[in-house]
Amino acid sequence: MTIEELPNCPQWLKDAGTEDADVRIDPDTGCVVWESGTWRYGTWHNGIWESGTWKSGTWHAGTWHAGRWKAGRWKSGNWLDGIWECGTWESGTWHYGDWLRGLWRSGTWQFGHWHYGTWLGGSWYSGHWHSGTWQFGHWYNGTWHNGTWHNGLWRRGTWESGEWHSGTWSNGTWLNGDWLGGTWEGGIWEGGTWEGGRRLRSTRPGLPPTLEPVLAVPGQRKLWLPEEDL
Repeated sequence: MTIEELPNCPQWLKDAGTEDADVRIDPDTGCVVWESGTWRYGTWHNGIWESGTWKSGTWHAGTWHAGRWKAGRWKSGNWLDGIWECGTWESGTWHYGDWLRGLWRSGTWQFGHWHYGTWLGGSWYSGHWHSGTWQFGHWYNGTWHNGTWHNGLWRRGTWESGEWHSGTWSNGTWLNGDWLGGTWEGGIWEGGTWEGGRRLRSTRPGLPPTLEPVLAVPGQRKLWLPEEDL
């Protein structure tokens, strides 16, 4: 039904700018359910977004199921699926979908496709990073296709190409790209360019270039350091 027809409609929904909105109130939770339509501007306080287009405004809390986000500020909540075109993500959990561009400040990324944008911090658990800039955060698993990594902790996953500037690599497979600095703790190095940094240990074959073993104690792991630290 329309916003004008909706019984017990919250004031924040009445104040928003919308087009062709189809909404209802969930009888069990009392929350607003947005079925379809276009959100032009305003402040979303809480509820369920089923589908539609978000053009601008501020999202404070709730669950987003599907649709297209064009611009605006996401404060918190759960994103289940959909297309994010641009905007600022402050916090919350991203479960699946396509991020085209924008600014990610903090939060949890479960899975999906990151195409371009800037990541300032937070936790990445799985998915595909296609391009963009990573400033800081925790990477637990997934595939890095290309882009620029500035700092943070890499737990595991596959790195295909791009620039690594600093941070700690704990485990995973490095296929190609430019390593400019930081700490390599372990994993598989297939190829690429090693410009500088520290190699602490290796338990698998495939070492970055310019590294030599400096200590080998029977029954213990070898310790590896770059040649310039010898």
